[in-house]
Amino acid sequence: MPLVVPVKFTYASRDLWFDPQDLDILEADYAICSTERGTEIGLVTADPFEVPQDEIGQPLKPVLRVASDIDLQLADDLAIQGDEAMVDFRRLVKELDLEMKPVGVEYLFGGEKAVFYFAAEERVDFRQLVKDLSSTLHIRVDPPGGWLCPMRAGALLHALWRTV
Repeated sequence: MPLVVPVKFTYASRDLWFDPQDLDILEADYAICSTERGTEIGLVTADPFEVPQDEIGQPLKPVLRVASDIDLQLADDLAIQGDEAMVDFRRLVKELDLEMKPVGVEYLFGGEKAVFYFAAEERVDFRQLVKDLSSTLHIRVDPPGGWLCPMRAGALLHALWRTV
């Protein structure tokens, strides 16, 4: 049976399973993982365990390494950068008079992009917001539908991308 390790990411609604790759990784460690979104850091929520193959839908993405002190400092720096980007996100939403509430900004660990989360009752045309955020923050912005996570008011915040 395959060995998996559950990892919780900041904006994920549930733990995601990864291949521990024979690493010495335990509950409460932070792990650097390869996901569909890029390289991310998350909290290991349990020791590795075996699961039946039929419970794994698609091939597991790997844990690249246990996070080092340098990795943890980078994660803290990226969280601060996300907090700073939130100011611009709120300002641009207000300037563009969009019917959405900014919820958070997450810079992926690999630095390849930022993910902007918002709440909205209805669909929102945020094409101009995409352009403005990209030019203001000088960060890669994915096409609409991939980089912002619309949700119904009161719903649980969840990431648009799923690893497992």
